[in-house]
Amino acid sequence: MKRIVILLMVLLALVGLYFGVIHEKGGSTLDQEDAMFAVEDTGAVTRIALYEYKEGASTRSIVLDRTEGGWQVNGQYPAFLPRVKKFIETLHLIRVRASLNEEAQANVNKFLEIDHTLVEVFAGDERIKSYLVGSATKDRKGTFMCMRDSDVPFIVDLPGLPGYVKTRYQMGLGSWRENLLFRASKETLEKLEITYTTNPEQSWSITKEEADWNLSASNENFDADKWGRYLEKFNGRVYGESFADASYPGKLDSLMERPADIIFHLKVSELAPQT
Repeated sequence: MKRIVILLMVLLALVGLYFGVIHEKGGSTLDQEDAMFAVEDTGAVTRIALYEYKEGASTRSIVLDRTEGGWQVNGQYPAFLPRVKKFIETLHLIRVRASLNEEAQANVNKFLEIDHTLVEVFAGDERIKSYLVGSATKDRKGTFMCMRDSDVPFIVDLPGLPGYVKTRYQMGLGSWRENLLFRASKETLEKLEITYTTNPEQSWSITKEEADWNLSASNENFDADKWGRYLEKFNGRVYGESFADASYPGKLDSLMERPADIIFHLKVSELAPQT
């Protein structure tokens, strides 16, 4: 019995010593401002700026602004809302996965001085968050980050994300731009036509006449139910897969001169026909 009491006293002493050392140093490292990467009130965010630095020089920038008409990218283009929402969620949910020893901190800081993405988050005119995003860890599960006015980097991750969070900090303009080609509701839709220039026999169209839809197809064996399934899934928006200038840099002029493989023709009652 006496031995158990002695062991308990030793254990309590060690626990007290552990917490005593932590509080003597001003609290746990993860509770200090050096590790406060997450944005608490995302509803107040009005601007997010990303600045990419390579070899110490600024290379690219992305600025997202919340306006009355929605989010904009670099003051020129409507932003792709699903990506913006996911990114804002990321800003809120990121957490410190681990701290680094002094030697590792020094090594990470050397890399951050050369290559990093500077993140600035604003609520109105107030900058509420500013930090540097570095490279991924060796296990590809974390990302090195450091608050802008600090020299103490950490390993940061996103709960539930199997990879590293750096992938959320995209610097390509095409990743943030709205890629909407057409917008039309089913109620205003009058005609939908798909033309395959290289395979005309596969072309088809549907035209609304009063309350009925009429199908016109070049191929007699055309699946008559196909257009019904297409119309059923049509949500009023047609998106492009990517931007040509981003996917084929320097080739935009030559692409514009090429004949189209597929022509999508949409006619709605409130707008002029769009192709």
